[in-house]
Amino acid sequence: MARALLTGVVTAGGLVLGTAGAYSAVAYTAVLSAEREGARHERQLEAESSAQSELAQMLEQSEHATREMGSLLTQQRAAMLDTEKDLDSTRQRLHRLEEERREQEVAVADMEEQVAARRGVAADLQARLHARAETMAMLERSAAEARARAAGARAECNPLNHPLVQEYFSKK
Repeated sequence: MARALLTGVVTAGGLVLGTAGAYSAVAYTAVLSAEREGARHERQLEAESSAQSELAQMLEQSEHATREMGSLLTQQRAAMLDTEKDLDSTRQRLHRLEEERREQEVAVADMEEQVAARRGVAADLQARLHARAETMAMLERSAAEARARAAGARAECNPLNHPLVQEYFSKK
């Protein structure tokens, strides 16, 4: 009788082990997939971080050029005041300087627009980086949950944990 009971337990244990193996393979595949997705998102996050760094550098260069243009504009206005002493000789020069000033103001306005556009792009990248970070956190939580479910499935499917086996061992 004990042998028949033990044979039934061993057969049931084999079925449980087979089922546990299938569940473990599915759980392992889910964990592996989540980890790969996490790694892909991490690479994208690094690429976007690099792009944001490049944009920040371009923004700094544009701001420096804008300051230089503003300084040059101030210098030219001072030169216009000095040349007004001799009106006949300075009318042509004044006209030329005024045209240059307008061109520089247009250039400064263009650069300010570029700076504003780059700031918008930087803000967009920052928002995307934040969203990627949230996605990474969610993926990490999902992977941890999948690992926990896999560990639970392995413990649940262990034939030594079966009540009949436990009862048999407790009688010995």
